[in-house]
Amino acid sequence: MRDDRLTDGTLALDARRLAGDAALVFDPESPRAIADAVATLLGSAGEAARLRTAGRERAGRFSWRETARGTIAAYERALA
Repeated sequence: MRDDRLTDGTLALDARRLAGDAALVFDPESPRAIADAVATLLGSAGEAARLRTAGRERAGRFSWRETARGTIAAYERALA
């Protein structure tokens, strides 16, 4: 699924592991893990740059056309 936040270079935290290596993954049940992930994004220019680059690359693998096709196919399977 396409995520335009990755396209525009927005830094991402990912509790669901959907963004692959384009976001920092954390345990959503752990306040400490969330705080550490945010601190990493704010405190490491190198990691922030890596994530921005990875996000743009990952977003480039998807298109709205393919997202729509996948959504239609999922609905068709659900209704079959």
